[in-house]
This record gives sequence, structure tokens and C-alpha cells, in this order.
Amino acid sequence: MNLKYIYLFALLTVSHTSFSKILIFTYAYNRPDFIQIQYNLFNKFLVEKDWEFVVYSDAPTVMMQERIKHACNELGIQCINFPQELHEKPYLPRTDNVSKHAPSVRHATVAQYSLNTHGFNHDDIVVLLDADLFLTDYFSIRDYMKDCDLAGFLRADRMRYMWLGLIFMNIPALPDVRTIDLNVGIIDGQYVDSAGHTYQYIVNHPDVRMKYFDVVNFNGNPRWLTASFDQIGVYYVPDQTKDRNLLHSLGFNDIACTFISSGIPNIQYYLDNKFFHYMAASNWENNSDTWHAQKTELFNWYMKRLLE
Repeated sequence: MNLKYIYLFALLTVSHTSFSKILIFTYAYNRPDFIQIQYNLFNKFLVEKDWEFVVYSDAPTVMMQERIKHACNELGIQCINFPQELHEKPYLPRTDNVSKHAPSVRHATVAQYSLNTHGFNHDDIVVLLDADLFLTDYFSIRDYMKDCDLAGFLRADRMRYMWLGLIFMNIPALPDVRTIDLNVGIIDGQYVDSAGHTYQYIVNHPDVRMKYFDVVNFNGNPRWLTASFDQIGVYYVPDQTKDRNLLHSLGFNDIACTFISSGIPNIQYYLDNKFFHYMAASNWENNSDTWHAQKTELFNWYMKRLLE
């Protein structure tokens, strides 16, 4: 081979490698205060430095859209507004009686849009991240993905599918990647939540290398235990979370033990306690402002300690 072409090939290879990066997509409906915290935690704890944090804004009002945009501008990160008229089309086909504006439907819609317009075209790993999910310890996505191409939490329903809150995808390695469907709806007579239609991708591609996250649930609100916890792993009630020895045995450090034992309601940890889930930040549970203020105060204490 001519030396000139060898040089050009090497240059193109290096250029491709240098531009490859992990894309982390999150979806903001409200709580613009979470954006900076998510970003700062990735800056501190994510081992990789070749990553980009992209916020898809699904703000229901112009005022909230401006607040989300401002939070992104302050950090110098990309904010992509989801066209609200696409909810009305709807963007994803509806085969059930669930409202086009139900939280699970909106979440699935915007996440699918992010993949269709950006993620499926990427040449590296794409991460789908809930707006209220936070990295709490040092972690390498590339190291975790070295022996798999699709990773997430597998819902324990009869239809086994990926939970939309946290999914890792090695886009170039996934066959028929554009058939990954994050829709909500009915499959064989059973309702499936956000990303429920990933069931079909999993069934149709049994050879895809997959890994599944673990989950630990704490301080469940009795009103929501059936809906929120029964199908997604074991949980510990408030009386149990006062036991610091128990929490230490589950792998939590002193800061996390203090936080969990404070009684903060409805929280989860995924992937060996690396990711903390605030839960229901969009307030689909219709909790009071006082309830959220108290939870946010405890949460802010925890985040401040993590970022010290």
C-alpha cells in the first residue's frame, strides 16, 4: 500500500477515535435544579472523560422550558427542545387508552425521539438516563460494557423488558438497532410501561450480549408499594433502614447510610449502588409541595456531601 494512503488511513482512524464519545441523554420535564447536580456528579465520578451530556427538554410550559434552557446554558451543555406538537400526533402509535400526556407516555416518546434523531446515528455508547437519577460513586461505563452491548434493569413483569430509567447501548454493535422500541402499550394483552416494547427486541435478538442491573428499594410509601416496588426488586421499609449495620452490609458508606436512615421516602439504588434514583420527581404521584420540599432538603444535603 502506498505510504500516502497508509498515512491517510491512520489519520482517519485517529480522527474517528478522537471524536468517539459516550453520549448521555437525559429528559427534563421539570426540576431544572437536577441538571447541574447530574452534570457535576458525572464530572466527579465518571472515570471516562470522553463523554457528552445532552438534555432533552420536554417542558410542558414556556416558563419551564426557559428554566431548563438556562440551566443548560449555565453549564455550556446542549439542550434540545422536544417539539410539543409531536405529543399530539402522537409520535409513537397508541394501542391503549392511556393519555398521550401520561408521564410514562411522554417519557417514552421523548426518549425514542432522542434515539431516532441522534442516538441511533452515533458511533459509540449511548446512555439513557432518567432526569432524577444520579451517579454517586466512581464508575467506568466502558469497563462495564466491555463484555456486553446492551445493559439495564430488566423489569420482572411477565413481559421481560428494560426499565427506561437507565439503559446503556453500544450502538455500533447492536443488530437491527433501529428496531429498538421504547413505547408504552399492550403486548399480548398485557400492559407494559415505558420501554416495554424492548421486550420484542430482546426476544428477537437472543444472541445480543446483555447485562442486567440490580436494584435496592428503600422507604416505600405504602400507597405505592404495589405499583412502584413489587415488580422491581426487594425493598426495605423505614424501620429497617434505621439499622446502619444492615445498610453497611448492603454496601453503603457512612454518608449514604445517614441519608437513607433519615427516612427519605421512595428511593432506589441501581447497579451496585452506583446510581441513586430520587423517584417520581415529575410528581406523577401527586404529593404535596411540603412533601417535595422535605424530600428535596434531604436530597440536597446528600448531593452536597457527595460533591465535597
